[in-house]
Amino acid sequence: MVNHVMSVSSSSRMKFWIVDSGATCHMCNDVKLFVELRSLNQQMERTLGNGCALEATGQGTVVLEIASPSGKTIASRCDLHEVLHVPA
Repeated sequence: MVNHVMSVSSSSRMKFWIVDSGATCHMCNDVKLFVELRSLNQQMERTLGNGCALEATGQGTVVLEIASPSGKTIASRCDLHEVLHVPA
């Protein structure tokens, strides 16, 4: 179930993430958002809700600052662990 889209910033760059409480895992295609990233011994394939398959090549931690649509900061730091890196 998708709750809502949130604005997040990392290293002074504004991005938008979709927050899905029913997601099996978090995924990110921007390697610059990872504060820690390790290669996977074996690539993992993940299928999206639309049936499209993606290959994850790494896994690590992304640190985000979360803001409401109005721009008000909700949380000064949100650490997402075990995020899959899915190159674009």
